[in-house]
Order: sequence, then C-alpha cells, then structure tokens
Amino acid sequence: MISFTDHLDREYGKRRAKKREAYERGSEAFKIGVLIQEMREQQNMTKALPNGDQ
Repeated sequence: MISFTDHLDREYGKRRAKKREAYERGSEAFKIGVLIQEMREQQNMTKALPNGDQ
C-alpha cells in the first residue's frame, strides 16, 4: 500500500507542478464549499430547491 502523498505524486506530480497545484486548488475549494454548506445547515440557512430537494 502506498501513502496518499505518494499517490498524489504519481497522479499529479510533485508539489509545485502545474497539474498538482491545480489539483490542490480544486481540493481546497471543495473542502471550503463543504464547510460553508455544513455551517449553513447548522444555522438553517439552506434554501430548498424548486423541486423540493435540498
């Protein structure tokens, strides 16, 4: 079994490589989005979608 860092190095290149930096930015944006969503849900700030889903 390989470490997650080794996996990232193989898939996206070492840190500071363009492909790796793009992955890191996308990953951070996703995590921030999840945190915002969780906070909105905790504060009952979520909006119902037009079809009733949330």
